[in-house]
Amino acid sequence: MTQTKMRAHPDWKDSDIIANLVGYCSDQAHSSVERAGLLGGVTIRGLPADDSYKLRGDALEAAIEEDLKKGKIPFYVSFWMEINPFNEETFIG
Repeated sequence: MTQTKMRAHPDWKDSDIIANLVGYCSDQAHSSVERAGLLGGVTIRGLPADDSYKLRGDALEAAIEEDLKKGKIPFYVSFWMEINPFNEETFIG
């Protein structure tokens, strides 16, 4: 995605690209996720979790589409994945 943006906007500097990067996490994520974004100079969006405290794919997809329309560059999703070998369901939270 970043290479595509660079080709589309050859006049952009690295600082222009960094200012438009956006990452995503659940609003239940550890505060270190947001701090990492602050240290890196990028925006981290905390998306609302469902009733089970999990980040839903539809919420993530909607946020990415919204940010793309604003000219942002989605580049990162922080999540944990629970895989239960005794159950066919896989959860991302």
